[in-house]
Amino acid sequence: MNDALIIMKEFNAKENVTLHEILARFQVNSLDELTIYLSGCIRECLEKDRIDNAFFNELYSFILSVLLKNAITRKETIELNSFYHMIKGMLHDELRPYNKGLKNKDGRYHILSSIQSKYKNMEVYIEALVESKKGKNTFKIIWFIINELKKPDYLFRLFELHPDYVNLRNENNTHLFLHLCNYYMAHLKELSERDINYYKRIIVMMLESDRLSLSNKELFSLLKNIENNKRGSDAANLIHISFISNEIDRHYEVINKDARLNCVNYCFRECPITFMRRSSKTRVDLSDDFIFSIDSTNGTSFQNRLFDDAFSYRDNGNGTHTLFMHIPDVDYYIKKDSPTDLYMRAIGESVYAKGYRRPMLSYDAAKVCSLKQGEHKPAITFAITVDNNGKVIDVDFYKSVIRVNYNLSIASADVFMYKIPDERFIVLKKMRDLLALICSKRKATIGNRSGANIIMDEMNIITDLATASYFEQNGIIFPYKNFAGLRNKRSVEDVSKCEEFAERHELDKNDLILLYSIFNINNRVYYDTINHGNTEFNGRAIGNVGNPLRQYISLETDRLIKDVVISGEKNIDFWLERIERDCIEYTETSAKIKQLYQRK
Repeated sequence: MNDALIIMKEFNAKENVTLHEILARFQVNSLDELTIYLSGCIRECLEKDRIDNAFFNELYSFILSVLLKNAITRKETIELNSFYHMIKGMLHDELRPYNKGLKNKDGRYHILSSIQSKYKNMEVYIEALVESKKGKNTFKIIWFIINELKKPDYLFRLFELHPDYVNLRNENNTHLFLHLCNYYMAHLKELSERDINYYKRIIVMMLESDRLSLSNKELFSLLKNIENNKRGSDAANLIHISFISNEIDRHYEVINKDARLNCVNYCFRECPITFMRRSSKTRVDLSDDFIFSIDSTNGTSFQNRLFDDAFSYRDNGNGTHTLFMHIPDVDYYIKKDSPTDLYMRAIGESVYAKGYRRPMLSYDAAKVCSLKQGEHKPAITFAITVDNNGKVIDVDFYKSVIRVNYNLSIASADVFMYKIPDERFIVLKKMRDLLALICSKRKATIGNRSGANIIMDEMNIITDLATASYFEQNGIIFPYKNFAGLRNKRSVEDVSKCEEFAERHELDKNDLILLYSIFNINNRVYYDTINHGNTEFNGRAIGNVGNPLRQYISLETDRLIKDVVISGEKNIDFWLERIERDCIEYTETSAKIKQLYQRK
């Protein structure tokens, strides 16, 4: 003990000391051996009747001024932390008889108590050291999830639970966002199309975070690197590299804390209304067809509802039938990238949460587009031809002018379907029977849904499925609605990768909790220009076309249909990049807004 006291005094008097010098002077080979040796010295001191207060004072200074400064690796940090908790335990054991009243409090008690109080103050410094090392380990964990597991939903939930993780830095003090962008550009030539989309999604995910913080120096360094990479790139890679600078430009107000503005802030602004009207000369006139809508009466009076879809039916007389879905042509009124459009894009979709309502488009504006009965309205019509067996054999799209004959509630539609002997409403029952057949073909159940509910639900589903199938078969870019289902069990492959990673990096308990928390995360719906399948529809491709008043991705899909299909693929180059960006941005914006308002 006396030898240890002399050596500690020597080192406490020096300014710069290395761990190698410390170990050599104590004649041990590692920090672990040193802590074992010092633990023996502490026990020796505590066994004496008269405690050497000077020893504990020198040890306190030695740990703070020498050992903490020389704990470089994660392993050394863990060893020091364990050593500190062992000292606490020893002091606690020595004081226990006094605190239980088994001994009278004497001079020895007061010395031990003062030593314990002093060492309690050390806990702040130990925790700071552990946290600093943990931050670097957390960076490794997040980068492992990004670069090896490659599951966007893993990362999304971790950023949601730990929003400050978007600002992690590695051992070289490089910001996670810069590290990601530079890695993406450096490996772009080797990446598959699927991986390119994946990294773009993560880049936008981070840019959408209101916690992201880059210094001007870091931002300009990244932009300079982007420009350098552009010079040596071919046309295809140039688009992918430009994607980063374009997204940074669009999100600069988020990156720059002094002018922060993102989708969350937009929720507290009023929707600007900048309407325009286009020519209706090129539209198919369907105003003489029998067209109806079916809507719920929940939440608002039926007179004040917004009607965002309508239906009609035609028996073609040759063993086939055509089901028509008509939706408001919102683009007829709202120009791309107008103030109203930018607002809708930032909101992402209408939110109806407990005690909160925020429509994507203001009621007054949406009312202009709404398919109210008796009014001629511009629409986009989806015509889906099916045979008697419920098989879809064709789908067609056109701009139309329609006049809805009846805005029916669910209850009234069911009454007309089964109880009113009016020939006009026979189509409701025919549609219900045909859609029930189609539903059974995709191995879904009707359940206890009423006839009106079946028409409402299945018309939207068949339209979304048929439209996605058309785009997939024709090789045209499309925003697919992907969903892998609930994760009921851990991926064996991912668990194996995590176990190998944890062993390689000697992760402690807290790191393991963070790493394995990803397996308690459920998948979420996400949009992508690559069809990864949707398990709710037996892995089939599906889109989202029928909600342009409530979901921005639906409005953009309808615009894509107008520009690329109906107009004869005139604007395909414009949509190649725009739809890819829409998919990534809508997924993140929508999820963030839902989380913010805790949708039921």
